[in-house]
Amino acid sequence: MNEILDENVLETKTNENQINEEIIKKYRLREILASANISFLFGSGVNGRAFPQLIGFKETNNFLDEKYIGDSNSFEEKLNSLDEIDRNKANELFVKEFNIAEENIDMKHSDIMDVENLIENTYRLVETTENRQDSSYKVNIFTLNYDDIVETILQNKSYVNNVLSADSYKKTNFFDVIGYNFKYNKKIPTFITAKLHGSVNRGILAQDAIIYPGNKKYETALGSKFFELMFLMKEELIKQNAVLIVIGYSGNDEHLNGLISDAIESSLTVIWFKYDNVKDVIPETIRKH
Repeated sequence: MNEILDENVLETKTNENQINEEIIKKYRLREILASANISFLFGSGVNGRAFPQLIGFKETNNFLDEKYIGDSNSFEEKLNSLDEIDRNKANELFVKEFNIAEENIDMKHSDIMDVENLIENTYRLVETTENRQDSSYKVNIFTLNYDDIVETILQNKSYVNNVLSADSYKKTNFFDVIGYNFKYNKKIPTFITAKLHGSVNRGILAQDAIIYPGNKKYETALGSKFFELMFLMKEELIKQNAVLIVIGYSGNDEHLNGLISDAIESSLTVIWFKYDNVKDVIPETIRKH
C-alpha cells in the first residue's frame, strides 16, 4: 500500500476492487467517514469482470483494427483517428455490443457483490452514526458507467435513490431531499446516482445519449447536456467535510481531474483505491496537492 500523500489525498492499492479491514483500520476510514459528506466516483473498473471493459467489445475492436493505421493499442486513439462515417459505424457497433452485455448482466457475480457490500456498509455507517448534519445523510454516487448496475443494487436493497442524468437533471425536484422514517422519527440514508457520461434507459443504451471514449470527451462533457451534472458534482465536493472515494477510475478524464483538483483546494479529502498495478497512478493534476 502507498502512504498518504498529504492531508487531502490518500491513495492505497488493493488486489481487487474491495475495501478490506486492513485498509479500513490503517487509514481510520470509519472515523473519517462518520462525520463526512460522502461521495463516490465509480469508473469502469468498479465492475471488475462482471461487465466487459473496452477490450471486451470484439466487433468494435475488430472494426477499429481494420480502419486504424498506426501502432497504438489504445481503443480511444483508434477511435479518434476515424473519419466521421467510420466513427459513427464504430459507435453503432459499440452500442450494439453494450446492449447485449447489459441484457446479460449477472447481478450475483462476485465483483458486483463487492459493490453491493460497499453500498450496504456505507448505508449502515451513515444510518448508525450519531449527530450527523442533515446533508451528510445524502450519499452521492458519481459514475462514468452507462450500465444500471448501481441503480439495480439500490433498488434491490430498497434504498432511497434518485437517478440523475443529463436528460433528467432539470426535471427532478428531489436532489436535495433526504429520506425520513416517520415511524421511528429519524432520517434515513439517501442515495443520488449521477450518470456523468450517459446512461441506459429502461435497459437500452441510445447512440445519441452518451459520451463516447476518446480525446473529445472534455469538449462533450462541457456541452449543454452534461455541463450541469459536472457543476452539480463540484457543488457537492466543495461542501464542508466532503470526502470523495474513487474506485475503478483510470484518471484519464481531464475535465474530472480538474474538477477534483479544484475541490481539493476547498478542503476535499480524496480516498483513491487502485488495483495493485504499478501503471495505475493518480493523475498529476490531483497528485500535486
